[in-house]
Amino acid sequence: MKNYVTNFNRSSILHKMPIDTINGLFLQNMINKANLTKGSLRNLKSFWANIWDFAMLNDLCSKKNYPKLLKLPSIERGNKTSLRERIISNKELEILWNNLYKDKRKIVDIVLILCYTGLRISELLKVNRKNIYLKDYYFEIEASKSK
Repeated sequence: MKNYVTNFNRSSILHKMPIDTINGLFLQNMINKANLTKGSLRNLKSFWANIWDFAMLNDLCSKKNYPKLLKLPSIERGNKTSLRERIISNKELEILWNNLYKDKRKIVDIVLILCYTGLRISELLKVNRKNIYLKDYYFEIEASKSK
């Protein structure tokens, strides 16, 4: 639902325009000028395509589904988190390791698992006990957002 609200707000210029007056060139210009990452642009394009599908289904417009024809820019833009902002330094990892057994709430061990596996928090929380193999030093992930 949050994506719909975000993409609706990003499309504010279209709110008062009748859908049958919006053409592909206008939408392509919006895509080209948007300072968004490719993933965000893909979501916006999909959002628009769903609106056009609904409009055509309900005879609100008779035109092609222009959003499906839009081309995303080949150059990455937007406020994507850079690797420098994501990587935990060796010094920070050392601080975590030094505090591993001092932490009574067992948060440091979770953070270390996340650091070394690259898992998302939600993925780690979904790990079942049956998928943990302590003797072999690994665990299995049943479902992941990325492949």
